[in-house]
Amino acid sequence: MFYIKGYFFSGLLRDLSEIRSDVLAEVDLLNYHQLIKIIHAYVEKVHNIYLALKEPKTGETVIAFKEHIDKLCTQFYRLTFPDKLKLISQNLGLSTSLEILSQINRARNCHEHRAGIVSDKDCDSGKNYLSVQWTYPRITSPAGDMSPISDIKGRNDPQLLFTEEIKRFRKNERIQFEFYDNTKCIFSINTCFKRIIDGLYKLFDVDQEATPVILREFKS
Repeated sequence: MFYIKGYFFSGLLRDLSEIRSDVLAEVDLLNYHQLIKIIHAYVEKVHNIYLALKEPKTGETVIAFKEHIDKLCTQFYRLTFPDKLKLISQNLGLSTSLEILSQINRARNCHEHRAGIVSDKDCDSGKNYLSVQWTYPRITSPAGDMSPISDIKGRNDPQLLFTEEIKRFRKNERIQFEFYDNTKCIFSINTCFKRIIDGLYKLFDVDQEATPVILREFKS
């Protein structure tokens, strides 16, 4: 309660923890909005490259062929993000899942439309929670796990283990990722990107070791 010009007011001052929570939610929204834009652009570019390699050459110029590919991509752009991932996986014959990309997209949507509070729309199919699964390199030592936020000093004979971890946010719970969660997320996304690139190379029988040579020949 506080006093201004003869009037008492109560309940108008916001608690610091509430303000902090709102600021963190806004920061998460901005960060994940940009991250999802990168993921969407990557997936759409991969489909564009896939068609450019798959389609028979048409038109009399490179520009004409590019316009042909862009036209074919229009339908792909209209798909939902999960359907885009499904089609990419089918076209490239990927044997491993790209679900982490879809999960992060749902987390972003929750931040964007529901202030990060999980609703039925955000939950896994048939579940009352939203899950995010990471695959990341975990460094462990006799002194404990070593991470960007750990305070372990000196040599501790560390061991590198690739770990799978699932984080769940239940309905009506706010989605919040800590700093270390974000490093796990970024590594998992990069792993998916590499799977997609490897799938392109394998499908079209391109030697990855020859990439520098291919680039030099293209530029010349």
